[in-house]
Amino acid sequence: MFQLLGDWWMLVGLLVLAFSPMIYLAFGMYYRITRHMTDNSISRAMQSINIASSVVAVIGNSAEVVHLWISPSENLLPTIS
Repeated sequence: MFQLLGDWWMLVGLLVLAFSPMIYLAFGMYYRITRHMTDNSISRAMQSINIASSVVAVIGNSAEVVHLWISPSENLLPTIS
């Protein structure tokens, strides 16, 4: 998609959204999810993961909205010449 439209905001948004599942890996390693945990530590880990996922989703989607807002309408539908 980036090759067709060629906007840096779109590239940033797509990269952030594509690599957002890495949040689960990072927080899983940080909180050692595979080990035994107390109810309190599970709640703290899940709350941190949910907040981080929401922040990354907002950043990625905001970059996509900025791309749509600042790009001229003629760039949204490329023509074949």
